[in-house]
Amino acid sequence: PAPWRRDPFSRTSQIDDLMLELTALGELAAKASWSQDNLARNFIEIKRFVDENARLEAVRGRDYDGLEATLADLARRRSWGWKGAKKTAFGSLSHEEAFGRRDAVKGNLDAFLSMSNADLAPLLQEALRPALIAYEGLKARAGRLDFLDLLIKARDLIRNNAAVRAELQGRFSHFFVDEFQDTDPIQAEILLLLSADKPDEVNWLNVVPIPGKLFLVGDPKQSIYRFRRADIAIYQHVKHMLLSRGAALLHLNTSFRSPPSLQSFVNAAFAPVMGGTAPDGEYVPLEPWRVEVSG
Repeated sequence: PAPWRRDPFSRTSQIDDLMLELTALGELAAKASWSQDNLARNFIEIKRFVDENARLEAVRGRDYDGLEATLADLARRRSWGWKGAKKTAFGSLSHEEAFGRRDAVKGNLDAFLSMSNADLAPLLQEALRPALIAYEGLKARAGRLDFLDLLIKARDLIRNNAAVRAELQGRFSHFFVDEFQDTDPIQAEILLLLSADKPDEVNWLNVVPIPGKLFLVGDPKQSIYRFRRADIAIYQHVKHMLLSRGAALLHLNTSFRSPPSLQSFVNAAFAPVMGGTAPDGEYVPLEPWRVEVSG
């Protein structure tokens, strides 16, 4: 219920600066020594974006809310990845110089969108507060709990009641958790508290599990349930936290189910993305076991 932190963020001035940068970038399209160059085509798309917004603004002025949304759409376009031919020049700029300018603008665009999302979160939290308060009141009057309540109250009982925590720590000798990539933060907190080597530890981030008590299995490629508060960042955080405190890491990379052709497809799709941008910067490829399916 505490208000979320809102850092200083000048949205309007940053949008104004971005539009100036995009305008200058779009003007490079007409200077390309080869108009069909992929980098030039990217600049043409950017110029079209700038010109369309200029026509709208001539009628209604600058709509910062709408422009923020269209900038997010622009950032997702595939043409930002187009490289073009090294021999193509853009006026006095070499291909390498024009390419560098394009990537610098894209970096500024991505940084702006990240900051605008971070700025939006506390505003949404405050706007939704009356609805959340009303919802909590309805549940209290009806004497009912939802799924998240069950998790929160179980966590609170385990964390805040030493007798309950000690009883449950003693009752369960081992925890084996499958599909750990779908674990939400509260579930992870409960697991760590119940496997702690110090029964009086109440901060799950400080827990050192009893050796052999906690066994987690997960596949980052299958982390798809964010609507249930599962987040691959939780998986990675717990993984690195446990490894730093003596846990062992095993890669179960032999796929007994899929034929080699399907494994090659999966590896080709996931390795470029998860290898470079995943929180731990690694991808464990699937290894074959079955023979290929004939035909």
